[in-house]
Amino acid sequence: MHKYLNAIGFHDIASEREWYQILLESEKNFSGYDRIALDEHTDLCELRREYGNGIGISSYGFIDENDEAFRRECYFPYFSGSGVSSYADIAVEQKTFSPTYVGVCE
Repeated sequence: MHKYLNAIGFHDIASEREWYQILLESEKNFSGYDRIALDEHTDLCELRREYGNGIGISSYGFIDENDEAFRRECYFPYFSGSGVSSYADIAVEQKTFSPTYVGVCE
């Protein structure tokens, strides 16, 4: 994961404390978000912070209705491209025994 973060400009970060501060700043000053209600008390939320043209850090976590605090579960770099490279049908499949999904393009 850190190789991808290096690729979008975060190669000078030396400590976990620096990463923690960057993630907190990204989540406090996000540039985009999506929020989905999982049940009547909990929402799944994605907070995106763009650091360059179409690149940034996305944090996923939960928001509890009691305190509205964001609790990060994971983070990763993202790239939003604008070009179309191909046209094809896709399928999304859930991995066995895992809450992760795989996109398949034929």
